[in-house]
Amino acid sequence: MGYSYMKLIFLLAGTCNVLAAHRDYSDFKLIKREEDIVPNLWDADGPKPIDIGQKPHSDWLLCGAAKIAKSNESMIRDLFEPSDKGTGANQPKSTTVKLYNDGETKTQLVNFNFDYMDDNSVNTKGHKNWWPAALEVAAGLIRDSDYDDKKIKADVGLTMLTGKLAKTTQIKKRNDQVHSALWDTLMAASKSPTCIEKDGRWYGVMSTQDRTSDSEGQITLFDPDKHEEVVEGWNDLYKATDYYSRLEETL
Repeated sequence: MGYSYMKLIFLLAGTCNVLAAHRDYSDFKLIKREEDIVPNLWDADGPKPIDIGQKPHSDWLLCGAAKIAKSNESMIRDLFEPSDKGTGANQPKSTTVKLYNDGETKTQLVNFNFDYMDDNSVNTKGHKNWWPAALEVAAGLIRDSDYDDKKIKADVGLTMLTGKLAKTTQIKKRNDQVHSALWDTLMAASKSPTCIEKDGRWYGVMSTQDRTSDSEGQITLFDPDKHEEVVEGWNDLYKATDYYSRLEETL
């Protein structure tokens, strides 16, 4: 009697183990507490250059942001963090913006409220434009009265975005040395974000197609005003460029 009873226990235990090993958890859902939900600032595409559609008064900042968004979008993501839960997991009310103040070694945090998106002082045409608008607002608050100064060069924007040293070069005269220096800078733009100024506006250098025996070379620029890429031949771009700014370090 005792032996049969023990045998029955072992059989039941083995059956339970088999059932446990083959249990289907495919429909199991983890329910998070509301306070554990972290708002998501980004959709599946993340930050992209095409999101930028700002007016020329911020081109010194957004020309570099366009290039960084294309080549290293995680750097753009890292500039933002939701500052509250908002009304749902994907709808934060505000975000902090982390930029490097000109001449400072530490970042400066600025709060951007999504209500600004309905404010006429912020250039935005829809939800995807929130992060360029947030950069505009943050840079404006950090730099205060000289934000719209046309004398600001893109090296300031590149440094604010990355915390790395940037340099602007003015083309005062055109000769073989200047020609070579600008071309070398454009060829290195894939690793060191670069912007050029022509006709009084800043453009981000997105890519460069090398010169060949049959081609003069082509440069793809991003226009922050028209939020689109434009392709220009090297010879025409060289003649039109007045300044160029680039990071002194690679990303």
